[in-house]
Amino acid sequence: MERLPCAYAYHRVIYDDGGSPEDYIFLDVNSAFEEMTGFKKEDILGKRATEVLPGLREGNFDWVDFYGRLTRSGREEEFVQYADAGWKEDRAP
Repeated sequence: MERLPCAYAYHRVIYDDGGSPEDYIFLDVNSAFEEMTGFKKEDILGKRATEVLPGLREGNFDWVDFYGRLTRSGREEEFVQYADAGWKEDRAP
């Protein structure tokens, strides 16, 4: 994972009582993820995505729903999606 050229994050999805995805927790990220997002591994591991990115579910793309559906299906999927929030500028070194 560390040697991958693309940003990679490993998550655990959290589901509500009805089985719908409500959040996910960062379990691991690679250095490409840190470089691309501006987040440092030690600052986000073990935290909920909505804690790290408070407006995460309000954008044009619902990352929580996407990862929840992907986890349930067991399929592999590759995609490109650009974040629509201004969070990187606030975190850039």
